[in-house]
Amino acid sequence: MNNDRIDTLDAVRGLAVMGILLMNIVSFAFPEAAYTNPLAMGPASGADIASWAAMSVLVDGKMRAIFSILFGASMLLVCQRAEAAGSNAASIHMRRMAWLFLFGLLHQFFIWSGDILTLYAMVGVIALPLIMADDKGLRTSAWLAFTFNFIMMAGLVLSWHQTIDLASLPGATADQLDEARLILDHLGRSGSPDVQAELAAHLGSYADILHWRVTHDLFLPLASLMASGPETLGLFALGMILLRNGFLQGTWANARYWRLLLIGYGLGLPPLIGLFFWQITGDLDPLRTVGTAIAWSMPFRILVALGHLSAIMLVLGRITPTRLAATGRLAFSNYLGTSLLMTTLFYGYGGGLFGHIARWQAYALVPLVWLLMLAWSKPWLGRYHYGPLEWLWRSAARGAWQPMLR
Repeated sequence: MNNDRIDTLDAVRGLAVMGILLMNIVSFAFPEAAYTNPLAMGPASGADIASWAAMSVLVDGKMRAIFSILFGASMLLVCQRAEAAGSNAASIHMRRMAWLFLFGLLHQFFIWSGDILTLYAMVGVIALPLIMADDKGLRTSAWLAFTFNFIMMAGLVLSWHQTIDLASLPGATADQLDEARLILDHLGRSGSPDVQAELAAHLGSYADILHWRVTHDLFLPLASLMASGPETLGLFALGMILLRNGFLQGTWANARYWRLLLIGYGLGLPPLIGLFFWQITGDLDPLRTVGTAIAWSMPFRILVALGHLSAIMLVLGRITPTRLAATGRLAFSNYLGTSLLMTTLFYGYGGGLFGHIARWQAYALVPLVWLLMLAWSKPWLGRYHYGPLEWLWRSAARGAWQPMLR
């Protein structure tokens, strides 16, 4: 603990904000469908398939899960500290979420449409009662949220299968054929006009991209809430549990971390590897790849995320890198700063690389951004109490400018 900070929590947050770029880089560099469909941009090389496979099994959904767990823990921590200071915790929390939602909307429409802040803000409001729940209530809430999200997304994927199966039968109507075609185009099948239109828009001017966001992504926050809200709520609850029981503070005995690591990896990795081969044997059909990403992998990616967290805590039990902790303290600034940097590199008003590099080449850029995060975060905190956006968020939520200089 340093200056009322939990160093291990900051370090894990630093790893999470760095790790989440491994998946976000695909959304920065390619049309949306490429995130879940490795063939959305056409035939892929062996290196592209190998990198997609590694990310799908080890990273996709896991870093976001860790980030969400940490957000839930931080939400509880902020409220606890507000109550200890005699402040109205609920009022402070709601103001923080309101401003976060505003920042998220600005991020989504003016910088990058892959924003997660609006989702966190909306789910954060819904999650407020969890702060007062006991451990049993938190566990029940998490399991119910995970189960509901899985059933909902599995139902969506199965409905896609049914629609496409009906369209493949003799005597299928024109409406059935059109509906199946629209689904497959949305999933990014080879030659999809949706993919080509998105590619053209993002290689255009800033005005072209802004027009695309307004016309195609206007209701994206609501869609994200419907698709991922319950899972995110469950992860927030899980983060509160892990803060209360000392997991995130590093107070568990090593044997407990090892036990959870083995359970998470033992129950999570084999099914994910099996799902990968199932997708390969289906020639990477978009119904399989997208269905796996949004539905079939869900229970197992949460388990692997817990395995990752346990491995991280075992390492941090030996050493807590100060640069990594500083990166976590500036997670908000690093997250939005990465968006500014990557969109400038890939979009038409900048480097114009959108859709023009291989998937494996996009992944190769990630370590360079990691080095940049690690390089600037610690020196900045040597002079200032907060990161630029952390300071702005804190000041807005508290209704008064916070002291910045040390």
